[in-house]
Amino acid sequence: MPGRWRNCSVSSETLGEWLVALFIFEIILGLLGNAIALWTFYSQVKIWKPYTIYLFNLVIADMLLMVCLPFLIDFFLHGKQWFFGDIFCRTMLFFLAFNRTGSIAFLTAVAVDRYFRVIHPKSKINRITSQMAKVVAILIWVLVVTFSVPILTTFQLDENTTECQSFHLRATHSATAIWHEFVFFAEFFVPFALLLFCTIAIVKRLRDRNMGKQAKVQRAVALLAAVVVLFVVCFMPSILARVAVLVLQRMGGCAAFSVAVNGFDVAIGLTFLNSAMDPVVYCFSSPTFRYSYKRALNTVRRMQLGPKTFDATKDSDT
Repeated sequence: MPGRWRNCSVSSETLGEWLVALFIFEIILGLLGNAIALWTFYSQVKIWKPYTIYLFNLVIADMLLMVCLPFLIDFFLHGKQWFFGDIFCRTMLFFLAFNRTGSIAFLTAVAVDRYFRVIHPKSKINRITSQMAKVVAILIWVLVVTFSVPILTTFQLDENTTECQSFHLRATHSATAIWHEFVFFAEFFVPFALLLFCTIAIVKRLRDRNMGKQAKVQRAVALLAAVVVLFVVCFMPSILARVAVLVLQRMGGCAAFSVAVNGFDVAIGLTFLNSAMDPVVYCFSSPTFRYSYKRALNTVRRMQLGPKTFDATKDSDT
C-alpha cells in the first residue's frame, strides 16, 4: 500500500528553509543551555542525589543530539537529499531515536523520583543511594539502546535513493519496522500517562493536606508541570502527525498525504526542541541551576550594556 505514494510529491522548499532555521535555533539554544548545565554539574553540584544523576544523563542525551542536527540541516538544505552514505545515515537516525527515547526516559525518571519523595516520603525507593541511581541510569541506557537498535536494521538506503529518514514512503511491514512504530508510540504514551498520574497525585496531596506553602512541594509541582509542557510541545505533535500520515496513507489523496508528511517533518523538528527546553526543567529542579542561568544571563547583559554602563549600575546597587 505505501508504494502507491512513491510518485507523490511531498517535498517543500519553503518548509525545508523553515526547518533549517528551526534546527539552527535548537543548536544555539541547546548548546548554550546544556553547556551551562554541564558547567553547573562540574563546579556547583556537591551532592549527587538520584534525580541529579538522571538530569546529568539527560544533558548527555541532549549533547549527542547536537552532533546530529548539522547533518539534518544539510539534508533539508539539499531538498531531502543525503550524500553521506547508508551506514552514516543509519548511525544518525539511531542517535536521533536515541535522544528522543533517552530524553523521555530520564525526564520520566526525574518525575517519578519527585513523586515518591512527595507522596511516599517513607518509601524504600527514597533510600536509593547515588551508586544505585547510577546503576538505574545504566539500565535506562541499556533499555534505550535496545529500543533504538532496530532502526539500524529497519532502514536501508538503496542505490537510487538519497532519502535519509526513519519514517518514509517506502516503509516496509517487516517485524523490525512494526517494532519501530510500536516503540515510537509506546515511549510517549506510557511515560506521559505516568507523568500525568504523578502530577495529579501531587496536586491532590497539596489540596488535601494544605502543603502549598512548602518549598519542596512547590518545586516538585513546578518541575512536573514543566515536564508536562515539554511533552506536549515537543513530543505530542509528532505522535499526532504520525497518526495523520498512517491514516492518509490508506485513505487520503496525494494532496492531503503531502500535507500530512510535511506536517510530520515539522513535528519531528519540534521534537528536537526538547534539548533547548530541558534547561527549564533543570531550573525547577534546584536553585543551583537557576543561579547558574541567571548568572549567565547577567553576563550577557553586561556585555551588551558595556563596561561603563555596568560600572554605573554596580555603584548604584551598592
